[in-house]
Amino acid sequence: MKTATNIYIFNLAVADALVTTTMPFQSTDYLLNSWPFGEVVCKVFISIDYYNMFTSIFTLTMMSVDRYVAVCHPVKALDFRTPMKAKIINILIWVLSSAAGIPAMVLG
Repeated sequence: MKTATNIYIFNLAVADALVTTTMPFQSTDYLLNSWPFGEVVCKVFISIDYYNMFTSIFTLTMMSVDRYVAVCHPVKALDFRTPMKAKIINILIWVLSSAAGIPAMVLG
């Protein structure tokens, strides 16, 4: 992970891999037309779904900003597009996604 772009791509891959944890539950829900796993698992499932959605959206947005800076402002890009800044931004993306997912988990 030597470039900011690779770090964003890895973060997007992790977020997309997270969706595979919810697929068995979604399949069961669709096949049975009911939720057999209980209220707690339902809230966790919804929370993970929100985490994945917001993390993917925010990461794709940051990738777009990163590309814009690289193409339109190449001098500023030297300062902005560092691997350390990309890691910090990805951590902030996960924190922000968690903040968006917590109300869904609490309110169900």
